[in-house]
Amino acid sequence: MQGNPQNQIQLPLKTIFRFIQQRWYVFVLSGMIALGFAYLQIKKSENIYQVDSSLLLEDKMSSGNQNNKLMKEMGLLESGGALEDEIGILKSYSLISKTVQKLDAGISFYQKDLFPKRISKRAFPYIIEIDSTRPQVGDTRLMIREKSDGSLNIEGEVEKGFLFDPKTQEVITTLEEVDIAIEGSLGSPINSKFFSGTIKKNPEAIDEEGSYLFAVRSVSSLSESFKEDLEVAPVGDESNILGLSYKGAVIDEGIKFLNILMDTYIKEDIEKKNQKGENTIAFIESQISGASDSLREVENVLENFQETGQVIDVQSSARILIEQRNKLEEDLTERKLAVNNYQAIYDRISSSNLDSEVLAPASLDKQDPVLSSLLIQLSELQREKARIGLTAVDSNPQLAIYDAQIKSQKKAIKEHINNNLNNAKIALNDVRVRISRIEGDIDRLPAAQKKLAKIERDYDFSEEQYKYLFEKKAEAGIALASNKSESYILDEARLSSPDPVSPRKTFILLFALTLGLGLPLIGLVAFEIFNDRIGSRQDLELSTDIPVLGIIVKSDQWNKVISDQTAHTRLAESFRSSRVQFQYLLKKDPEAGDKIIGVTSSSPNEGKSFCAANFASTLALSGKKTLLMDLDLRKPDQKEYFTYDNSVGLHGYLTGKYRYTDIMTKIENIDNLWVFPSGPSTHNSLDLLDSKKFNRLITNLRKRFDHIILDTPPIGHTSDYYIIKDTVDFTIYVVRHNLTSSQALGRVNQLYEEKTLGNMGILINGVKDVGGYNYGEGASYGYGKNSYGYSAQYGSTTSLKDKIFPSLKK
Repeated sequence: MQGNPQNQIQLPLKTIFRFIQQRWYVFVLSGMIALGFAYLQIKKSENIYQVDSSLLLEDKMSSGNQNNKLMKEMGLLESGGALEDEIGILKSYSLISKTVQKLDAGISFYQKDLFPKRISKRAFPYIIEIDSTRPQVGDTRLMIREKSDGSLNIEGEVEKGFLFDPKTQEVITTLEEVDIAIEGSLGSPINSKFFSGTIKKNPEAIDEEGSYLFAVRSVSSLSESFKEDLEVAPVGDESNILGLSYKGAVIDEGIKFLNILMDTYIKEDIEKKNQKGENTIAFIESQISGASDSLREVENVLENFQETGQVIDVQSSARILIEQRNKLEEDLTERKLAVNNYQAIYDRISSSNLDSEVLAPASLDKQDPVLSSLLIQLSELQREKARIGLTAVDSNPQLAIYDAQIKSQKKAIKEHINNNLNNAKIALNDVRVRISRIEGDIDRLPAAQKKLAKIERDYDFSEEQYKYLFEKKAEAGIALASNKSESYILDEARLSSPDPVSPRKTFILLFALTLGLGLPLIGLVAFEIFNDRIGSRQDLELSTDIPVLGIIVKSDQWNKVISDQTAHTRLAESFRSSRVQFQYLLKKDPEAGDKIIGVTSSSPNEGKSFCAANFASTLALSGKKTLLMDLDLRKPDQKEYFTYDNSVGLHGYLTGKYRYTDIMTKIENIDNLWVFPSGPSTHNSLDLLDSKKFNRLITNLRKRFDHIILDTPPIGHTSDYYIIKDTVDFTIYVVRHNLTSSQALGRVNQLYEEKTLGNMGILINGVKDVGGYNYGEGASYGYGKNSYGYSAQYGSTTSLKDKIFPSLKK
């Protein structure tokens, strides 16, 4: 940036304003287009009106309804109902579908001016009566064309539609790409594949200009349409009042819809309560039946318990059983003793060394006298044997007889003991069993008493339950007879405002205008930001350090050269300013030459030849003897600006055909200006320019002219300029506004930094709006950074992208 504080970056707002001002036509055109689309959108859109109503819902959490209380007591109803659930019910497809069937909205009516729009049934000039026994095309707009003789043409196009049964609402078949054309007459039945019914005149309607259409609607499509346009919300966070609103094109249809919807909701609420009451009574009756069965079963159990004699006096029964158990225990002791005695006698008899007398115990003697007798006999035999044995020898036959008798007696005793022992054991086990049974009876005495208490409790509970259910059945019957809904309509549906809520015309127009102005602004700013071409002085300063000679305004007469007659033009003034700056730079640098000035550019079409011709003319008009040499031997352009014979030129001189004095041509209408033509185009320009003859020519011409302007080929396309660079004192590099790219300046910057081309200056050509370069209007020039100073008193030195994004190119 320049050192002058006035040259600082100005506010983006002012820059944007200038940017818009320069391209006002783009914004006007875009704004007009956007407003046109907005107008069409407004004309296309239907006027949508809002209808409001309010509904107070029953507080089911604290409702006093008897059925609810009873169901809650019996665990059949959860407490409360969420408000969101009720909103969901109101917006449910099933409830809306029932409402639509009561609404009589099976036909939609339209009036078409520029676009078709919904109208009410009363405003439609015809009465449509459909034949519900025949199929109808669903949700397709059909246009009625009435002729003067009363005949009708009904026309329509179906892209994707369906035929349906108006009674069952079932789709019969789908339709695609079908043209409908039906003929009929007013008041007569019309029967066709797509529409069947009668069309009559509506005497109450006012017939306005335009076309009229109608569409037979199915319940499903109508329900979805009403569901989409319905809004339900509580009026407060903790309120049971719901606000219902419907937005639609037909006001009376919306009012009817909301009123019928609320009425249907309340009636269904009552039906639900009645159904709950009936279900409650049915449930109670089933419970009564079960309670009755339980009561009868308990009664039978009690009777059976009493009949089996299990109902007894526990204390007396216990005393008797204890006495019986004591007697049995005494008997058990005796029988155990008898068994032991029998076993002891048996063991003694079985002993091999039985010498002494075996006696039966006294208790056993009483119980078994036979055994006592047998033992006595055995004892006598043993005493007789012992007596004889005192006097007889062992071989005495009498001893053998006694031994045989004793043995036989023992055998008899054993057999007897075995029989009695088995019987005694059986009797012992029997006593034990009887004792165990009595002990079981004793143990069962408390369990029987408990069983009896349980049976009595069950009986009392069944009897109480039976009475309770009978009471609740009576209460449920009373509640069912007095059922009513606690919900009611607070406000019936009404139009919220006479003005439509949609389309919002002002908003649409403002939005379209904003969009129409904003989009081109964004697009142009984006183009400016990403545009790599030199579009402003700041672009140039950010791309190069080469001094700027001046700004050449864009001229409609691109092939005209400045003369005395055109010296007052802005183009002439811009070249004069550039000449002044050129001369100022030469005075600041005493070593700089002031004779040979080379003019070049990066590429063709940047105005190099135009600038060379006019710069030469400007120098000549200032009194300097000036020669303009056309060194672009491949494509000579100076013949476009001056009238001369180009058949003789530099090419002829360098090839030795002519003298240079024969080639130079004086321009008649411009004093002090001569032209040195290039001659016919040639492709060996490098060889011709790289010759001693050309250098001698330049040396001779230096002596005859104050300034020599060399129009050379573009430096970015040929190497001609490198051949003649040593003969050039100052190079003018032409940059075309909005054509030369910053990248193209890269090579020239390198040449400038390396001082390959010596002193240089840039001439900005083709600037349409010089405000961005501060040409005129208080602009002043001076020497500063880049050997060029600039002070902007009224304008900016930067483009829009440089104002907003000053570091983008750094």
